[in-house]
This record gives sequence, C-alpha cells and structure tokens, in this order.
Amino acid sequence: MAVRYFKYHTVITFSKDMGEKNMGVSVVIPNYNGEKYLKKCLDTLMEQTLKPEEIIIVDNNSKDKSLEIINNIFKEKVTLIKLNENKGFSVAVNEGIKHNKSEFVALLNNDTEVDKDWLKNLYECIKKDEKIFICWIVSLYNSFLYRRFFKRRNGFYHYTRLF
Repeated sequence: MAVRYFKYHTVITFSKDMGEKNMGVSVVIPNYNGEKYLKKCLDTLMEQTLKPEEIIIVDNNSKDKSLEIINNIFKEKVTLIKLNENKGFSVAVNEGIKHNKSEFVALLNNDTEVDKDWLKNLYECIKKDEKIFICWIVSLYNSFLYRRFFKRRNGFYHYTRLF
C-alpha cells in the first residue's frame, strides 16, 4: 500500500505583476477528474475566516463530472478556466496565476480539505515581513518523515530541522 506522507501542501506567494491588483489572496486550484474531491475542497474554502478574493479553477480537460459540480454548485463563486487538453499541473497552475487579480496567490490541490484558518494563517505569515516571498503549510501523517523531523512536546509535534 502506498503511503501519502503529505496531508496537504499549500503555498502562498506574491503575484508576478503587481499592476492593478487587489489587496488579498486568489486561490488557484488545478483540476483533472477531481469529481470525488472538488466539492469538499470548495466547501472548505467557502468557510474560511479570511475569504479568498477569488477562487480560480483551471480544468485540464476533465472527463468526469467535475465541470458539472463547478457549474451547478459553485458557478457564481469561482472563475473557471478550461484547457482544451490535459497540459499537466504546472501549466494549469501558471494559467491560474496569469489570470489572478490579487496581491497574493495561494495554490491548492483539488483533493485537499483545508482548516477554516488555513488562508488567514498563510496570509498573516507572508505579511509579517516584506522580505518573506513564500510561505507554505505542510501537514504530515504519523510517518517516518513525521517522526524524523518533528519532536513531540506537550502533545504537539514541533519542527526540529530544515528539509
């Protein structure tokens, strides 16, 4: 059985072009056949304590019912960019970043359910210091990596070294 070590890995960074940008965060979600996951992912985004300025879904020519979910439930809440073929994760992310309207961009996988303070925590991290260019959150399962890089203190695991 394959073990997925990263529960979620999300990144926030500056938008490349700062002209005509809103002060806030755009969330970019690349999607390919994410029918099983997309609704839960988007539901958790709707419950954020810091609301995203916009949510951009870039669809890699999905063959499942992903687009139906987006159009029937979230049409007014997301911007949908449809690619004519599956160009892969990197191209989808870059397309979403190109179309964002915010100062910051957060990247999120379509199979991720985030905590209600996820975006607020990322935003507060990157706004702490103008020298910070990128922030990310990694949540590890109880795995070799988890035990290797984190020490248990007072019921919580604390980061012990750089990757």
